[in-house]
Amino acid sequence: MRRKIKEYTAPRNKLFLSLEELVKGLNRKLRGFKNYYFISPIAKRWARRIDWYVIERLTIFCNKKRSKRNKHAGKLKVIQNTQGSLLKLAG
Repeated sequence: MRRKIKEYTAPRNKLFLSLEELVKGLNRKLRGFKNYYFISPIAKRWARRIDWYVIERLTIFCNKKRSKRNKHAGKLKVIQNTQGSLLKLAG
């Protein structure tokens, strides 16, 4: 799943998208993943890791879009901007 998330957020040609449009596309992938794999209660542990990875990739996307040098800066801002729209697997 991490590979699919990275393939979706990494290309430079996606930089024209807004954060909301990128989250919509990611939500489709996350919803499909959640519906297919969440059969056991043990999956919640892995879901938290995937949720964290999605936030990391969105932060890198936003910093790439704004040409910031520190690619991991501004994580709290991304969390606040995607508060209601991003699908959480663990929650």
